[in-house]
Amino acid sequence: MSLLKQWKKEFVELLKSPIITVENGLILKLECMNEENKLHRNSELNPACIEYYENGNIRYKSYWVNGKTHKLEGPAIISYYKNGNIRCKEYWVENKEHRLDGPAYINYYENGNIYYESYWVNGEEHRLEGPAYICYYENGNIYYKEYWVENKKHRLEGPAYINYYKNGNIYYEDYRVNGKKHRLDGPAIISYYENGNILCKEYWVNGKKHRLDSPACISYYENGNIRYEEYWVNGKQK
Repeated sequence: MSLLKQWKKEFVELLKSPIITVENGLILKLECMNEENKLHRNSELNPACIEYYENGNIRYKSYWVNGKTHKLEGPAIISYYKNGNIRCKEYWVENKEHRLDGPAYINYYENGNIYYESYWVNGEEHRLEGPAYICYYENGNIYYKEYWVENKKHRLEGPAYINYYKNGNIYYEDYRVNGKKHRLDGPAIISYYENGNILCKEYWVNGKKHRLDSPACISYYENGNIRYEEYWVNGKQK
């Protein structure tokens, strides 16, 4: 398409009136469509879809190009709480969750603190440096974090999933390689009591509960005494 034809097409689209949804005299939604009746608007200008609360505040706005969620600069979807505070920001490029310089999803508590962050590249949960998913307690402490590479839980130098108590102590650790529970130099799953004592240890290799000549699962009482032991080899209990 020539630049002149493209300019004419965009000019015609700018002149088109949005589809307005009204209920009880209140505007609830504005939608901009292209000639094929797909959500569309020049994403450098304004969102293609806007939804409103009854009080007139924006509830949700999204940027679309030819029926695909898309925006190159900034979030393509932004949702809000009724008081106007941001609830969530999402970064999309050509209908895929995508962002290279930060999390593609950022969700907030109503008080403005971050609830969770999630890193995506080309529609896959992915991050090489640091956790790809981080969830927080409302007070700002980390609730849990996950390491993902190309849409699989994966980490070589430590647990791929770490869950925390509200006081900051670790509750649960899970070691994974290419999505499979796996660790050769120790237990692949470790859970803890809130005081830091170990609750349970499990040994996994290549996605199977496995340990030779020693128990693959050991559960403890809070005082440190062993509660029970299980022996597993290649995913079969012995």
